[in-house]
Amino acid sequence: MKPLAFFREKEVLRILERGSRAAGMPLSVHFVDGSREGARVLSFGECAICHKVREVPGGVAACRASRGTASVMALRQRRSIPFVCHLGLACTTQTVLKDESFVLTLGPFCPSEESRSLEYDVTQGWNALTGERLEEPPVSLEDIHRAPSDAGPAVVEWILESVQAAWDAIRSEEESEEPDSESLLPQPPRANKATRTESHGASWTANVAAALAGGNQPRARALLKAFLEEQRGTPEQRQAGILAGLSALLETMERAGIKTTAAWEAMPAFVESVQTASDGPTLLKAAMTVLSAARREAVPKGKKGEVDSIYPTLEALARDRLVEGLSLEEAAEHLGESPSAISHRLKRRLGLSFSEYLGRLRVDKAKDMLRRTKLTATAIAHRVGVRDQSHFSKLFRKFEGMSPLEYRKQFGRKS
Repeated sequence: MKPLAFFREKEVLRILERGSRAAGMPLSVHFVDGSREGARVLSFGECAICHKVREVPGGVAACRASRGTASVMALRQRRSIPFVCHLGLACTTQTVLKDESFVLTLGPFCPSEESRSLEYDVTQGWNALTGERLEEPPVSLEDIHRAPSDAGPAVVEWILESVQAAWDAIRSEEESEEPDSESLLPQPPRANKATRTESHGASWTANVAAALAGGNQPRARALLKAFLEEQRGTPEQRQAGILAGLSALLETMERAGIKTTAAWEAMPAFVESVQTASDGPTLLKAAMTVLSAARREAVPKGKKGEVDSIYPTLEALARDRLVEGLSLEEAAEHLGESPSAISHRLKRRLGLSFSEYLGRLRVDKAKDMLRRTKLTATAIAHRVGVRDQSHFSKLFRKFEGMSPLEYRKQFGRKS
């Protein structure tokens, strides 16, 4: 697939739009031709002052000149390049896709440590561009997001990790479709890391969405806390994983019929918290602020109350019967619904079958015990209603991409 076609893929557009919304900043992708910026491939969002600049003579050229040097430097050095535009606003640019001449620019935004000079800087930049002598900006600057100066590079890194994973997955599929000149034997499909991560993320977010839709905020909090505890690596890697996870959760909630407008509005503040939070409880509190905003809007699109009418009872019933087991028919009888109606609602709202929904509950409970206890994997399997150790390992690997013992080694308590 050619890069331009790749950037038109629905999944890629979704990733980039999600990044722009989460950061609270405009985002654009441009082609760089040699030492100059070429055509704009796509963009999401635009602040009022940038729109105003594009309307005046020389405005577009001034914006392009601001990005030009940073774009060329980003291509040469293959890293994030923060820069200040002609209006005194902060932006970050970095290359998109390895070995390709495309750059992503996030911004503008105002570094929170310099917010007092925002109006002055923009006014001076505007006057220099237009020759006017204004004493205040020509438009409101309320839509310019305030964030720590290092927020831009961190968010760009997270966005580009997701874009690169999608690109690698497509390239891998294309290569697997080519005939092997050395062997005509059929080869098993190659699973890639991006696919496993997406599958794991979808199932995790589905259970959080179900808990919120059912009004069970303590369970949503517990699941979110577990997710945060699982983040490892460098600070930048942890930040990227946390941002990607919470954004994916909001998307799952949207598919489940939960309104997320207020939650998305709270995301930029959460992005700031990810940069500055020094411990897990502080980060959890910031994340719950976003989910609390979503919980206040937790009603489905279309039929009000449809989600709330099923999930509290279904989850309580499933968790109560986790060890002894619960069939779809038993759940349907208890809820006064047909089995097909429950299956359809779970699949349409959360992307899970009934058996996957139960499996996810079992794995979530098992993960908590693997992190916090010394119980054997066999004992844990029995406590979550799985009698066969082999089946437990397969179930766990399906949702987490690793075995129970690998999970404990990576995330369990060290003491």
